[in-house]
Amino acid sequence: MLLSTLLLALPFVAAAPSPWQADDSPAHALFKRQQASGAAAAPAPGASGSKYPAELQVPKQSPKEWTDKLKSVQIADVPVAQKDPASDNAVIYPGNPSMDELSDAKGRYCAYSTGCMREGDIRDLPEGVFGLTFDDGPGEGTQLLSDFLESKQMSSHATHFFIGGNTAANKTAFDLVFNRGGQIAAHTWSHPRMTTLTNEEVVAEIGWSLQVIYDYSGGRIPAYWRPPYGDVDNRVRDIATKVFGVKTVLWNSDTNDWKIPTEGKGPVEQIFDQWATGPKTVGHNTLMHEIRTATVEVFISKYDTIVNNGWKIQSIAEATNGDMYLNAKDNKAPVTQMSIAAGGGSTQNSTSSGGASGSASGSSAPSGTKSGSSATPSSSSAAAGPSASSTGAAGRAVPGVAVLLAAAAAYLL
Repeated sequence: MLLSTLLLALPFVAAAPSPWQADDSPAHALFKRQQASGAAAAPAPGASGSKYPAELQVPKQSPKEWTDKLKSVQIADVPVAQKDPASDNAVIYPGNPSMDELSDAKGRYCAYSTGCMREGDIRDLPEGVFGLTFDDGPGEGTQLLSDFLESKQMSSHATHFFIGGNTAANKTAFDLVFNRGGQIAAHTWSHPRMTTLTNEEVVAEIGWSLQVIYDYSGGRIPAYWRPPYGDVDNRVRDIATKVFGVKTVLWNSDTNDWKIPTEGKGPVEQIFDQWATGPKTVGHNTLMHEIRTATVEVFISKYDTIVNNGWKIQSIAEATNGDMYLNAKDNKAPVTQMSIAAGGGSTQNSTSSGGASGSASGSSAPSGTKSGSSATPSSSSAAAGPSASSTGAAGRAVPGVAVLLAAAAAYLL
């Protein structure tokens, strides 16, 4: 199998005023192309000869470059949480910290399960914007969704948060979305609750999901990721930003389409109608899924209602005035072989932020955090107002933070 190396940039503090860093800037290689563009699809993840970890499992290993980078940056001192045995949708932190501690935006945790948002989180979108985001693909609904968006000439105005294992096993569906211009973003490798993982496991989940997109897209590095269940705290945010340079995307408008198998389409249709005719003061950062055909069918049935009510359909990259990828504007623009500054604190126009993600197993409500009582952010209705924190526009952001994506050959050969 042909291998080619694309040198990009890693989160690295530099004094240079430009977001562009020279190829010889001090940075570690994190990602390496696993197959040449146009090569045959890789074996299914976990199969003999596969270059990727097994599906639906937290990867057990990562390239040394990734773990070395983790060791070189300062990560928030937040303990690993545990799943709450009494709830499918909550986590518990050691020491039973209070809700005030967990929800303090300037404190140790800033767990989004309490509604806490940190500067850099992306949740609320600009006025009048209806952000199209679809989680958990590629799945059984991907073909239908992509065909519909293409028929409306809207393919490039949707963001697909793909699960790494699903992507590795379904290159054909990936290619369909990518070749039509859809924004591809990361949704971890196996869809776990990220706050319950060790630092090394968080690195593996994010890293491998970026790796497969990098391989299948001609070397493009997603600029955005969405944590499953909205389960993110300062430790997980730091790893995403400081190791890989990706921005955390949450949501403010949950379709609850994951409930269709038990509750039918009616409640989801009502939610779409409420959004379509509701106020436009704060844009919708939606949570929808393409893992099932039924969820896509409801969106398709309500698309004209949304557009006819004057909403502007945009991807996350468009809504935040950014690029789809850290090293390319979109799916057609050239991929730069120079390192690109990325990460928090953009000096461009800012948007409010903070929200949550969906579930491969069907449960997509944000995780709760137990501290005497559980709390979850409201995500099933239209945004009522601006969020408590803001983020800079996506794209080539603050000078001095760069991202290098290249993979360790030991894990690729």
